[in-house]
Amino acid sequence: SSDLSTRAAYIQDNPNLFYAKFLQAVTDIKIPEAPVLADGTIDSTFRLKYVRAHFFDNIDFTDERFLRTNLYDARIKKYLNDYIYKVPDSINPAVDFILEKAAVNKKTFQFITVMLLNDYATSKIMGYDAVYVYIVDKYYSTGKAFWLDDVGLYRIQAQAESVRPTLLGKTGQPLMLQDRNDNDIPLYSVQSKFTVIIFWSPDCGHCKKEMPKVEKLYPEIKALGGEIYAVYAETEFDKWEKWLDEHPVPWINVTDKKGKEMIEVKYHVDITPLIYVLDEHKKIIGKKLSIEQVPELLQNELAIEAATKGK
Repeated sequence: SSDLSTRAAYIQDNPNLFYAKFLQAVTDIKIPEAPVLADGTIDSTFRLKYVRAHFFDNIDFTDERFLRTNLYDARIKKYLNDYIYKVPDSINPAVDFILEKAAVNKKTFQFITVMLLNDYATSKIMGYDAVYVYIVDKYYSTGKAFWLDDVGLYRIQAQAESVRPTLLGKTGQPLMLQDRNDNDIPLYSVQSKFTVIIFWSPDCGHCKKEMPKVEKLYPEIKALGGEIYAVYAETEFDKWEKWLDEHPVPWINVTDKKGKEMIEVKYHVDITPLIYVLDEHKKIIGKKLSIEQVPELLQNELAIEAATKGK
């Protein structure tokens, strides 16, 4: 605490020095005592609410010198990781809160907007692509990204549009694909409680590692009410059929033999293997999972359903 009081004195004595400003910016805010509620108990939510509202109070967003430090990256990540629930419904208002603070300076606003957009564009966390789409819709498509030309803006909007149909909670788009005997097996004909779509190819290195795991976990997935709809995502059908001959697997195997379904577009297939999990209404409840994560997701869904039925 003597360090903190020394720091506080230094900041007070040198208000115009950037170092003092920087020290102040990285100093956590002081949280007042939580108020006592009418029933005599302490308000247990006060601390979190106060930090959420005042976390950035010590930062002067008008000062462009902070842009040459890692301050914004470090502080914003701490805020989002430690004080905001990790779901888009909580992250989106937090993004708005941060960008409202940043809006006092054009360069600061640009820097932080681009940083947040890139973070959520490349996030591996399931569902965070919804935050990316939110930022594009609210800040880019409304003309606030003054630093971009039309081409740059179009590229970002096109990326958001390609992701939008596959966001969690959206209904999976229908697919009319064929089995090896050229029979149509529509995605929507799968009558199980859960449908696990796997986009894959026997040539892809990752798929070679993953498909044996799929075989191992299939009985468990099936027991939890899941069916696998495995989509060969390439066009060399003889390779696919050879693999099926060598691996007589029990799940549904299909491909786009008629070449009409635009699989890559409908399900944003930019990597293989790519897994989606749909519920009985074909709503997307999981995506970009490893096959090992699928049984856990199905168990969670069944537990939630049981709990809501019990209410």
